[in-house]
Amino acid sequence: MERENIVSGEQFVLSTGGNLLSVTVGVNENKSKRKKVNQVSFQTIMELSNVLELSKNKTKKLCSTLRSNLTGVESNINIKMTELQDTLETLYKCKTEEFLDGDEIVVRDIVYVKNSTEFIKFIIDERGIDTPNAIARISIDGGQNFLKVIINVFDPKNHYSSSEMYKDSGVKRCFILAIVEMVSEDNGNLQKLLELLKLEEVDFSLAFDLKCANSVFGLSSHSGKYACLYCEGECSLKARKLRTLGSIDLCYDQYVCEGKKRRKMQDYKNVINPRLIYLKENQETILEHIVPPPELHIMMGVVDKLCTMLLCVWPPFQNWLKTHYILMRGYHGVGLDGNNANKFMSLLDVLERDVTLTATIDILPIINCVRKFSLVKLAVFGLEMGADISAKIEDFKCSFSSLQLYAKDIFDYDLKVSWKIHILVCHILPSIEHNNISLGNYAEQCGEAVHHIFKKTW
Repeated sequence: MERENIVSGEQFVLSTGGNLLSVTVGVNENKSKRKKVNQVSFQTIMELSNVLELSKNKTKKLCSTLRSNLTGVESNINIKMTELQDTLETLYKCKTEEFLDGDEIVVRDIVYVKNSTEFIKFIIDERGIDTPNAIARISIDGGQNFLKVIINVFDPKNHYSSSEMYKDSGVKRCFILAIVEMVSEDNGNLQKLLELLKLEEVDFSLAFDLKCANSVFGLSSHSGKYACLYCEGECSLKARKLRTLGSIDLCYDQYVCEGKKRRKMQDYKNVINPRLIYLKENQETILEHIVPPPELHIMMGVVDKLCTMLLCVWPPFQNWLKTHYILMRGYHGVGLDGNNANKFMSLLDVLERDVTLTATIDILPIINCVRKFSLVKLAVFGLEMGADISAKIEDFKCSFSSLQLYAKDIFDYDLKVSWKIHILVCHILPSIEHNNISLGNYAEQCGEAVHHIFKKTW
């Protein structure tokens, strides 16, 4: 039906096939009374799809629902999703390869990026990051039955480039570089993945846990006598001769020449496999300078070490943890995970008050040692470096050393230095001083968190 001479302000109703739509002709002179329609952009749709873990079809339904409720949605969303998918498909390749699974050889499919250099450039261009400021952080880890190599590309001075919702350094903004299902972090398995990525052509930083780090650089597990990634010393509060890329290669060559006798691995400083990365770097390069210590696992290890002592010497501590909803449920089912470790440190004042009220003051030195570590964490493990880092690390070192003597004398408890404590007191300071950037920018949390998220997607 057509009408003529419609005047401004006249109202009428339109049929939409659903709810009736009331329309007022013209524009209200009072701007505050004008109805604003904000358009939902393609970027926002993609972020919603990410956080809600929607498939392509469900994302289309989301757009249809928003439009049917009169919310403006950027046009051609479906076309842009298809274009994005097509672009990604051109960047990846699939290959079948043999892997070691225990004592068996298994065949698995690897999905990997064809050209790591071009892929990083693609991310930088898409996000509008200044190339000189960009950090390409590569994480390697196994979990949820997948062995993955992922990458985050970000500017440490601006973690939000093209997304207001997620940090470029976070799990929602990472990319898979290579992935294979049902494969362990064995040195040979990792070699097959890393060779495909040709990382020697890329300027990158690393983020992984100590187990994976040792495997990548050819060292044994941390049960070995000289299993520190950064020096050739034993597990103590003192650093020894620093490892270099060349010293690792030399130890491995000697190990091979002597017949690869694993029972004598300590004679070769526990280097039992070839290292897999930085193959073209200067042989004199110190490991402290190129492999940032994994702050998440160090934090969990230190806190768990001291909490384990508390559980042994003060049994009521177990109920205290339960009362404050702190769970001993680490990533492998024991100890404290990151969230619970942080929660415990936030309640040290409460713990000290409760201990004092019950006259259990002999455990106060343990709490004090945790406090010393908490100060180190605040100064080193964030995105910005704090003040007096050297003094704070030294304070923790002295506190832990004194606690070792105290524990033996008062509780007959043998408080041993772990590899994570060794790395904390011996190798973190040289690492951050050389790179002039806090460990939070190299944190391995993203590599850990992606296991759970990707499992759902798969």
